[in-house]
Amino acid sequence: TLANAAGLPGSYAAWLSTPELDAIDRFANGGPWRTWDEDNQLWTQLVASDIWDLTDGEIGSPINRTEYGAAVTGNCLVWTGSAADGEMANAESVGGTCSGWTSSEEGFGLTGLCDADNELWTEWAPALCTKESRFYCLQLP
Repeated sequence: TLANAAGLPGSYAAWLSTPELDAIDRFANGGPWRTWDEDNQLWTQLVASDIWDLTDGEIGSPINRTEYGAAVTGNCLVWTGSAADGEMANAESVGGTCSGWTSSEEGFGLTGLCDADNELWTEWAPALCTKESRFYCLQLP
């Protein structure tokens, strides 16, 4: 919805793993993904060329821009529920999925850091489901 309102082409989905679907499977055959380059005023900063590049533990550029290309300010936590390999994180060791992303009332969800370019972009730490955080939205293939 936000991408559409910003006039971005294509369809988008959140980088979220659920008990029914790992994030990596939602974006199979996708890419490349880019973020805004302020110097060139274009979407040129390569995040990952394909799903394997996105899930190899390092991304080319942090995903720290809004749908309008503005730098994220303030809270940089992003709900993911996804380990670095794009699969649902083990709830006992690193967090959960806030009841499959259906509840903000109790429990924990795994977050990433929007300013990271290593595995921490998707697998940083658990946060209380009551905490307000962002989502990564990537263009679907």
